[in-house]
This record gives sequence, structure tokens and C-alpha cells, in this order.
Amino acid sequence: MRDAFSLLHNDGKQMGSIWEFPVCSGNERLKDENGNKVHSTQKPEALMERVIALFTKPEDLILDPFGGAMTTGVVAKKMGRHYTMLELDKKYIKYGQQRLD
Repeated sequence: MRDAFSLLHNDGKQMGSIWEFPVCSGNERLKDENGNKVHSTQKPEALMERVIALFTKPEDLILDPFGGAMTTGVVAKKMGRHYTMLELDKKYIKYGQQRLD
């Protein structure tokens, strides 16, 4: 994970209104025991790192009412933020909790 300065300052480049991030793949992508994607729209951690760095401070509480693959919680934890995740789908909760642990 890059430091907050790099995230906030876009590695020295002016931050535009269009952000491009690679899709989730490799170890970052949550898969079930059969190797299938757990969540079809899992967000990349790099995206959440930038959003969290821009709009929160360490120790802030982040609420994600659509927890899904729990990417927000994973990144919040790495960046020293508190988080509350809400999710209805038991499958997402199961794999997301394993990811958070």
C-alpha cells in the first residue's frame, strides 16, 4: 500500500476527474471453494485507498451500507480507520469476514 501523501497527491501528477484502476484479480479477488468469483463487482483496493485517504483521517469511522466483498473494511483497517459494514447476502458476509480476519 502506498503512503497517504502519494495517494492524495497522485504521485506528483494533477488528479483528474477520471480515475483508472485495474479490475480486481489475483490474490485480491475473492473466490469461493470452487474458484468462482464471490462478488461480481468487487472494487479494487487501490480505489478504496484513494477514496479513504482523500475523505477520512486516521481513527475516523467509515460506514459502508453495501459491504459486499468488504473491500472498504479491509482497506480501512490497513489505513487505521474504524469501519462498520452492512450486508444482507450471507455468502458475502461469510467470505468478507474471512477476508477481514
